[in-house]
Amino acid sequence: MLHSLSKNIADFLLSKKCFDEDSKCVYVYGTELILSSLIGILTILILSIVFNCFAKGLLFYLSFYTLRSYAGGLHCNTHLKCNLTFIAVFIICIFSDKFLQAFKYSTIVIVSMIIVSAVIIAFFAPIENIHKPIDKNQRKKFKLISLGIYTLHIALYFVLNFVFNLGAEMIIITDFLVAISMIIGMFSNARRCNNESCKDCS
Repeated sequence: MLHSLSKNIADFLLSKKCFDEDSKCVYVYGTELILSSLIGILTILILSIVFNCFAKGLLFYLSFYTLRSYAGGLHCNTHLKCNLTFIAVFIICIFSDKFLQAFKYSTIVIVSMIIVSAVIIAFFAPIENIHKPIDKNQRKKFKLISLGIYTLHIALYFVLNFVFNLGAEMIIITDFLVAISMIIGMFSNARRCNNESCKDCS
């Protein structure tokens, strides 16, 4: 459905001579990405309103998008799976945030998540998409940017929490789940590579 809609939009733009016929595939793919992202954003905004946590929804999206863009993680093979996973992560974050607010030892949990996330990002970032490999220089660059973004997230958490007295655990929870998705993505990439190797040999 998303591909068909993207193709129709690309055909319309082509009819208006916005690009050449040779570039159609690129525009279809780009339109799919844009529409998929918009669906994800709108869904998060709607769920944020439903759960009465609009500010936390914004914190989730900003934290997830900025860190995930450079650290990488699990890459789904369809836009539907991607959006469903994104929504599931958000819902997990919302309920985890509510749990930590009521949990007696939430500070210990938060510190543990900060440490675990930092270790995973430092050792494994970035987790690349096997269909979009990156070279050695890009890997080093993305790792440094990932660590920089993560450091800024931690600083923002402490400022919001202890200076402005605003609950910002959503940042820590989101970064932790991004880090976990990196581990899952790493194993998923290894499995896909093994499967493709088997197909090549058969």
